[in-house]
Amino acid sequence: MIRNGTESETYRVEDGQKGILSIHVSRVSGRLDIDVYPVDNMDRPNYTGRDLDRASFDVIVDEPGEYKVCFTAAEFVGEYGINWRTEENTDK
Repeated sequence: MIRNGTESETYRVEDGQKGILSIHVSRVSGRLDIDVYPVDNMDRPNYTGRDLDRASFDVIVDEPGEYKVCFTAAEFVGEYGINWRTEENTDK
């Protein structure tokens, strides 16, 4: 299946927590971009990935609030996904 367009999900981090976004990408062809940013401040991204190929990585968001994750595909063939979890933020 060829994918085009943007898919997004919103996740919430409560005070005293951190959010962990485990992202995986396995591209056969096409292009996939990923952006993670606070809903109230698109200009301050937590992560920006362009033309991703094969990858598995975590993005950690540790400030309270809502975060948006956008996958933008252009003629993309392959798989991508995200696993979201929260943990107590012991770093602060």
